[in-house]
Amino acid sequence: MKALIAGASLALLSSLAFGASGSMISGTVKAPDGEGLPGAFVRAQNGQTKITFAVLSDPQGKYRMHDLPPGDYVLRVKAVGYKGDPRPGVKVAAGQSQSLDFRCRRAWCSGTTFRIIRAGC
Repeated sequence: MKALIAGASLALLSSLAFGASGSMISGTVKAPDGEGLPGAFVRAQNGQTKITFAVLSDPQGKYRMHDLPPGDYVLRVKAVGYKGDPRPGVKVAAGQSQSLDFRCRRAWCSGTTFRIIRAGC
């Protein structure tokens, strides 16, 4: 029980320490036709600490990452049937906000073999 309380306390203190900067990255994930892409998975990984933050885009394709610690990040986006190019070298400064949009392209399976089995009715 003491270990559980200590672990919860450590997690709370860590989140408070990371949340102190007030930095934010936001933007829109777009499909090839320029429409917002809902449910896209947007990740930001700190290059030094390797800590990764992740959010999903809303129904209009907008995303927002709050309280990022300062540092250099690589941003990546994925969505079902789509992919976007990674964005390395995104600099996050304490208390700063920035906007970064993604335009995804269709992702196709290559080198994959599917076996279709007919089920009896």
